[in-house]
Amino acid sequence: AGDRVLAADRANLATLRRLGLPVEPELLRRADPAAGPGDDEIPDPWFDGPAAFDEALALIERACQGLVEELTAAR
Repeated sequence: AGDRVLAADRANLATLRRLGLPVEPELLRRADPAAGPGDDEIPDPWFDGPAAFDEALALIERACQGLVEELTAAR
């Protein structure tokens, strides 16, 4: 499967790309099976209260589960 560098949002993705990493960074939510077109970022919950943190965590967990399934299927 190789090394992967994952970003939560497009701003961090752009920063990672400018670093000239040996692998192409990608958005974490591309592994989220429930993400639709345009649902490719984890929203920053910082200013939106506790519920926003819960939602961000749910998105991260779902995307990570999709990534694990993808990686184990590739074995």
